[in-house]
Amino acid sequence: MQRPARYLAAALLTALLVLPACDTSPNGGINDDLRDLAAERRQTWEAQNIDDYVFVYERLCDECPDDEQGPFEVFVRSAVLDSAAVGGQPVAPGLQARLFTIDGLFEFIEASFEAGPDRTSLLFDPDRGYPISIFFDFDASRGGDEQIIDVRRLTIL
Repeated sequence: MQRPARYLAAALLTALLVLPACDTSPNGGINDDLRDLAAERRQTWEAQNIDDYVFVYERLCDECPDDEQGPFEVFVRSAVLDSAAVGGQPVAPGLQARLFTIDGLFEFIEASFEAGPDRTSLLFDPDRGYPISIFFDFDASRGGDEQIIDVRRLTIL
């Protein structure tokens, strides 16, 4: 499936299945609850001291450069991004420096809450605590500013 069609399919699926239950305002309510949940899930992740792992994530957003959308296979060793690939091919060092680790995803979530999103949806792995689905819509009155990150296949090394 081509990227625009895949983006549209993911956005529609998220909007139809997840967002109606997570429609929020920037001034509290569900956003505060989700922010607290994210902090709790981060503590769950950090308490496990998982420093070596590999995972795949894909970032879908209109405002992201195409090379930052993935899907990326990210290798983390000693809690530092060691290498990354797209379709089995290594990514360029400049791009690799802009990719996320699981800790980086939690930092992205916190920074996104600081920006005051209009709508938010977060899902976390129930056992390990890492984010598996992230959605932020920073301005519900316009399209194209949404950020969607899907995480899959985390394996501890």
